[in-house]
Amino acid sequence: MEVQFYHNDVVNNKIDNMGTIHLFDRNLKSKTFTAYSKRVNHLKHCKPNFLVAVGDDETPACQDLIKIYNMDKYESTTDEYTMVCKPINIFTKSKIPPSPITFIEVNAEFTIIALGLGSGVIVLIQGDLSRGKVQHKVLLGNNHRITGLHLRKLVGSGSNYNLYCTTPETIFKYQISGTKIESMKELDQIGCEIGCSILSNEGDLIIARKEGLWFYKLEGKGGCLAFEGKKLMLKWYRTYCIVISSDLNRQNVLQQVITIYDLQNKYIAFRFSSDRIQVSNILQEFGSLFIIVKEKNNLGTGSIQKILKLDEKDTQSKLEILFQKNMYSYAIKLVNSQQLDLTYVVETFRKYGDHLYSKKQYDEAMEQYLQTVGKLEPSYVIRKYLDAQQINNLTRYLEALHNKDLATADHTTLLLNCYTKLKDGKKEKLDKFIKVCNEKKI
Repeated sequence: MEVQFYHNDVVNNKIDNMGTIHLFDRNLKSKTFTAYSKRVNHLKHCKPNFLVAVGDDETPACQDLIKIYNMDKYESTTDEYTMVCKPINIFTKSKIPPSPITFIEVNAEFTIIALGLGSGVIVLIQGDLSRGKVQHKVLLGNNHRITGLHLRKLVGSGSNYNLYCTTPETIFKYQISGTKIESMKELDQIGCEIGCSILSNEGDLIIARKEGLWFYKLEGKGGCLAFEGKKLMLKWYRTYCIVISSDLNRQNVLQQVITIYDLQNKYIAFRFSSDRIQVSNILQEFGSLFIIVKEKNNLGTGSIQKILKLDEKDTQSKLEILFQKNMYSYAIKLVNSQQLDLTYVVETFRKYGDHLYSKKQYDEAMEQYLQTVGKLEPSYVIRKYLDAQQINNLTRYLEALHNKDLATADHTTLLLNCYTKLKDGKKEKLDKFIKVCNEKKI
């Protein structure tokens, strides 16, 4: 698989007058082919290896052509890839007034292309796209410029989809059942700009506005993650939500901020800000993130285009960083969400317990140590609470060992000694323990 880069900046609607597409391999060596005679406006790479392009072949104004390329079929004699079908002019086929194509979405099964227009019209191209056998459908939106389209397949429903649509003024959806399309349903009367909507791994629609991120589920509007700053772009990567925003720094200079949120574990995984860069786009391939930016030169008279590469740290490195910052509750969420080996889990609870113990928060520390019963050497915890003369907490730990049938004779003797030193409820605890011992014939 190759990374598709292209000259135009889709988010800011800047136009490339060269009509070329650039493909980069793992070593970022490029290969270029001409897709249009004038400009490329949108690209969408689709599985297994098709490329849907929208651009201008010097056709009449606002009548962009859709071209579908098979990226596995390269003609070395012409230095071009094979088109699956003839270029599609939706305005000729659908007989709708010409309008700029503002957004493009393609489903994972490569059977639907959804196009959003500046006029508020939505065009669906359906069929066997890999063979060029397609038909068109026109959906009337609400006369506002389409800023986002997202197809979510409904679980266990075959070819049924929800098509989420956004404009600057509203959010709505259609349900697509095969070739049948149900009527529009409005989800909210506030929308978003181009590039400020995504689908999460769970299929939730996420919208970025100035006051924060808003979440929409199948049943309607959900929660909000509030934080200030003008939102410029949203992207989804693995389990992360990437937000590009702008705000004023301490010197009152406008800067762009790249923030990567782990929404599942609720922490910021990465943050970078600079008044020297402008993010054009974010792509993901080869297990990495590629951030395309324009960086001001040292003289401040112009800018150069750069590609920044971000690689995710391994889990052990993430945990070490969280440990260094004493963010143990986040570390526990991380190991639970990653379904890691038991060794990671025990070590995280032990470190959290040690941290709380060092702060003399003995009760809270014991809550963590109890999570390690049966996996951590008992003497490690017992010595700590003997030294601190924490009889109540030591009793809790020894009881947990007995409840899991992990206690030795020494543990039993120690527990009996603890019971005799308890101030409150020692008779009840002792009687209960003796009864259990008799039942188990200890």
